[in-house]
Amino acid sequence: MEEERTAIDILLDENSTENFFLYDENDEKHEFEQHAVIPLDDDIYVIAKPTIPFDGMEEDEGIVFKIDAKNEELIEITDEDLIEKLFQEYDKL
Repeated sequence: MEEERTAIDILLDENSTENFFLYDENDEKHEFEQHAVIPLDDDIYVIAKPTIPFDGMEEDEGIVFKIDAKNEELIEITDEDLIEKLFQEYDKL
């Protein structure tokens, strides 16, 4: 039986394009499409889009996460300046 890969395993696999899943504070499972993995200033960030938008989200709106591989978690980024910098890096790719 194949072991289920974590979101971080999927995102750090440079050959992977598969969707990943995260659980919210209510333990509800949400599926995300990965759009970009961006290294910046010794950190790694992800631009992802939920396959089903959350309430209040635009259909084409994404979420930016920082990968904390040490603690095996994704941290949502809300700093608008950092998000802008990441999208500039994304455009360069």
